[in-house]
Amino acid sequence: MARPTLDRTRLAAAPPTAQVSDRVWIAYALAGILLVIGIPAAVAVGASWVRFSEATKAGKPTPNWVRSEAVHATTNDGDSVKAQVTIDATDGHTRAVLEANRTQVALLLQISLGAHDRTSIQGAKGMQRLSKDLRRRLNEFLDGHNAPPVREVIIQDLFSARCDTPRGHQPIRR
Repeated sequence: MARPTLDRTRLAAAPPTAQVSDRVWIAYALAGILLVIGIPAAVAVGASWVRFSEATKAGKPTPNWVRSEAVHATTNDGDSVKAQVTIDATDGHTRAVLEANRTQVALLLQISLGAHDRTSIQGAKGMQRLSKDLRRRLNEFLDGHNAPPVREVIIQDLFSARCDTPRGHQPIRR
């Protein structure tokens, strides 16, 4: 009886390949690095898609602050005033209108500051009065651009300096 012979042909060995789990691990690591570096960088740059406008615990929407440039004005009693104003925009459209018209908003704030005298803007009540006047004027401006009104106008810094006139000159009174 003949014995069966085994055919001993060798199969060519396949080159080693990376396992699927190694590729997934690399993808997760890259995604994690992108999140750790990308999100803070986007927040620092001010990317609008990173802004969170979710409701707070009290049900009120979070403030959407627009900070103005420093506003310099001369009050109607001749004092020099410098103010830093921050505006709480109602929504993205209001914010976009304020940012697109920065020069006009700065002039509006300057005129509003100049309409007061030093004694009327001193103290907490004076600051509140000035804030309400600025908000009223800004809302009139925004109404002309079909934008929702601002919620609040905050005066962060207000500096006033007495401007003395040279001898013999009188300040112009309105």
